[in-house]
Amino acid sequence: MKEAIKLYKHQEEAIEFLEKRNLKGYIALPPGLGKTLIVASLIKKYKPKKALILAPKSAHQVWKKELERLEVPPQSYVLYTYEKFISEHKNKFNGNQRSVPYYTDFLVLDEAHRIKNIKAKTTRLLLSYGKCRIPKVLLSGTPFKEIIDLYTQFFVIDPSILGRWKEFIDTYFVRETNLFGGVEYVPLDGSREKILEKVSPYFFKKERDEIKELEKIEVSYTFETPFQYSWEAFKSEVAKSIYEELRDEYGDDFSLEDFSEEEFLERFAEEIKGEFIKFYRLAEINNKEKHLFIKEFVSDYPDTVIYTFFVEEALILSKMFDCYVITGKTPFKEREEIVKKQDKPIVITSALSEGANLDQYGNLIFSTIPSSPIRFAQV
Repeated sequence: MKEAIKLYKHQEEAIEFLEKRNLKGYIALPPGLGKTLIVASLIKKYKPKKALILAPKSAHQVWKKELERLEVPPQSYVLYTYEKFISEHKNKFNGNQRSVPYYTDFLVLDEAHRIKNIKAKTTRLLLSYGKCRIPKVLLSGTPFKEIIDLYTQFFVIDPSILGRWKEFIDTYFVRETNLFGGVEYVPLDGSREKILEKVSPYFFKKERDEIKELEKIEVSYTFETPFQYSWEAFKSEVAKSIYEELRDEYGDDFSLEDFSEEEFLERFAEEIKGEFIKFYRLAEINNKEKHLFIKEFVSDYPDTVIYTFFVEEALILSKMFDCYVITGKTPFKEREEIVKKQDKPIVITSALSEGANLDQYGNLIFSTIPSSPIRFAQV
């Protein structure tokens, strides 16, 4: 008989939290704190007939590992990616609020922040589970970037928490028209706090520093790149330069209303590609001093993960020292094998920022900055 798996105190607290709420809630723990094991333990304990687990492909190996460790029968759950779920079941859902695309008696959404867009097909499909009286557990280390992102996620848990969409928007936001004639929802003063207060009874959230059983993460070294930038300032400058170019082309009576969003975004993308990516990429992939530092560091500390935004830099580093490299082109089976081994440094891009459990590694180096705050937190 296998030895019982010991849970950390915060994991036991999360289980107790969900049990007090009829197994409906949101576990918002930072990456690496065992969210998967928490839910796998609940599936083992409550023995659903068919648990439906939606998770990124990169997280599937972790789910399978934890469920196998707990000896959960494979026939008692089904593991989907969000993409596969919608492709297989979108035609089974007729839009009726009383119907669901797939029967389950225990719903799990891993990286639940993926369903923040209320107009997306996947989101609309999953909102149909809102009125189902079944256990529903959502997981994410990065639940929201904008406070409005929480609406769809908590609607799945229980539609009564934040109410109907129109009521929610009218209460907490003001509608504003953007440059392209589209609608933006701007939070009213105090809305963020009020929304968080509404969802807090279903929201289990702890920061890593609050958990005494775990070792503290320390930033021991910061390597300054010669390329310094402010992303918001850069975007503002790009938009300003494009606007000035358009005025030169169309005259002083030029109005953005007469200019297509597609053409503006095309120019914006070209400007980004021509300026930001060009200079940032060159600065980073040619930063030999930084690369030598990384090489020396991993020779002393092989239990290190190195993140880079650029595939070219990943390949440069792989030629400097013995390591694994995972990019978007790395076959999934090969990724699984690398994550299983964890016996030498890994250089990753954003392709492995979600779901992979690299718990044997003690060090993380950001060779470049991720493309967004949420991506930064996930890595």
